[in-house]
Amino acid sequence: MSALKKKVSKESSTDYLVLGERKWVALAIEYLLWPRETPSGYPFVLPYFEIMNRVLEISGLIKRIVRWNADHYLVVHAVLDFSEKLKRLTATQELQVQYYHIKKIYRWFEDARKVLGVSRHLSGNG
Repeated sequence: MSALKKKVSKESSTDYLVLGERKWVALAIEYLLWPRETPSGYPFVLPYFEIMNRVLEISGLIKRIVRWNADHYLVVHAVLDFSEKLKRLTATQELQVQYYHIKKIYRWFEDARKVLGVSRHLSGNG
C-alpha cells in the first residue's frame, strides 16, 4: 500500500478530477495505515482490527467511485489499483472469519467495560 501511495503522489495530471481521485487514494491509504503507527493499548485498541474496519469502510467508497467513473467513461488507474488491493485483502474466507471472531470479542470487551464503568484509559489508581 505504501508503494501505491508514493506512486500516486508523484503522478500528475491536467484533469482535476483525476488528480483529485489520486489524492483521495493517497489519503485513504494514509487513513488505513494510521492505526499501525499508534500504540495499541491492548485489549481495547487492536490496530489490525481497526485497519480491517477501515478497509471495509473504504471498500464501499471505492466501489462507488469505480462505478461512477465507469458510468462517465473515466479510467483512473490509481483508483483501480487501490480497489484491487482492497479486494485481495478481504477476499480470503479465513481472514473474514477471524475478523468476525475478533469483532464479537471486541464487542464483548466494550460491553463489559460499560457495565463495569471503566474507561478505555487505565489510571494509576487501580
